Formats: sequence, C-alpha cells, structure tokens
Amino acid sequence: MVGFKLVWVVYLAQVLATCQVCFALVMTNNCTDTEDNVIPCNISAPYACIYETGSVKKIVNEGSNEILECNINYPGGKFVDNMIEWKKEGLEQAIFAQFEGFTPHVDAQYAGRISLVEQASIEISSIRQSDAGWYMCKVIFLDSDKEENRTKIYLQVNYPPRITNSSTPTLIHKRGDSASLFCEASGMPTPTVSWTKNGEPLMDSVGRKTVDGNRIEIVDLHHEDGGVYVCTFTNSISQVSQSIKLVVEVFPD
Repeated sequence: MVGFKLVWVVYLAQVLATCQVCFALVMTNNCTDTEDNVIPCNISAPYACIYETGSVKKIVNEGSNEILECNINYPGGKFVDNMIEWKKEGLEQAIFAQFEGFTPHVDAQYAGRISLVEQASIEISSIRQSDAGWYMCKVIFLDSDKEENRTKIYLQVNYPPRITNSSTPTLIHKRGDSASLFCEASGMPTPTVSWTKNGEPLMDSVGRKTVDGNRIEIVDLHHEDGGVYVCTFTNSISQVSQSIKLVVEVFPD
C-alpha cells in the first residue's frame, strides 16, 4: 500500500509539473484566440495538456450561488481513476482538488463556499466580488497519457455601485477662487454618473462650470456657485449618491 501511494505521488508530480507550463500559457491568453476561446495547447512531454475550444462566460450577482460545469468523458466510456482540479487565474494553487478516497483540497479563500456537485462540476456559494475571473477545470486520468480540460469559464460578478473616493463633504472657497469637485465609484456593470446641484440636474458645461464625467471644475467662483452638489452612480443593480457642499465666502471689498 505504501509503495502504491509513493508511485501515485510521483506520477501526480510528473503530471502537474508537465501541465503547469501549458496551463500558464492558457491563463496568460497565449493559448487563446481573439475571442478568448481556448485553442488546443500541446507540449512535447509524456503527458499532453489538451484544452478544448469554446470558453464560457457566466454573469452572476454578488452573494448568489453558481455552478461551474465540468463533465468527465472517460476513455473508452469506462470509469477510470482520476483527479479533478479547478484553478483560478491569479492563484498559484488549485482552489479545489479531489482524488477519490482522499479529503478534497479547498483553497482558504473558498473554505466553506465550494463543493463538488456533479461529476467534475463545482458550486460556489455566497459569491464575492473577488471571485470574478477565469476558472479552469481539468481531469487527470491515472492510467492514460491524456489530461483533458473540459471547461474554461469566465465569471463576471455584478455588484452595486460603491463610492470609493470623493471630495471632502464640505468645501470652502473664497469668491474668485477655483473649485474642483469629484466622486469615484466601483461597480459591475460599470456605473454611469450624473450630477445635481440643489436638486436640479447638471447636464452640460456652462460658462465657468465644466461638467466632465465624475468631476466638476468651476473657475472664478461667485456666491451663487455655492450649494449642495450630489453625484449619483447607477448600474443595473442599484445606485449610490454622495453629497458635497460648496461654500463660497464673499468678503466686502
């Protein structure tokens, strides 16, 4: 039994070392076409890595659960001992790996959130923004010289807009100064931004005021430029707003 385990460990090390090169090529898009479809990637080695065409894109919402499909086609249609491995772009180690009879390996970032559901498919629960990216499934057959990668999946995680940076809540300037107001936000899909002043929309640049996306520039400030400016970021999930109060001090001549 000890001898069998030693042979298995050596065998697995050879397979993983050989296929690591090919996997790296795919993950850096050196083995993909212009439409991000995976193309066959073979290397001269005892164990060839074969990546099928037809990558998949999935769009999910933050906090939801999603199954990443990966089927097993056994050589000759008969069961063969195998190891299932899922990797994610940007992570050196597998996020999930299972060999029958052994406890599955699960990356710490996915602990309690990932499980095998059918054949080689996995389910990720309570999906996080950081889960977005490319996933690769591969199946290693122990008595075959062929390693099959059944799926390359891109997971897009949609989440509501979140303010990441902005001008201070209150800006105080003197008459004649210049003022710059800005807001920044993240979100998926990428949110659009709009501005209001005292509840009225600010659509275009007019006179001394320039409205440019998430930024407003005002030169030669007048008293009437003061007020409450609100930037609002909106995407298909939700919206978020940030208020900035501009105070223009006017001193007697």
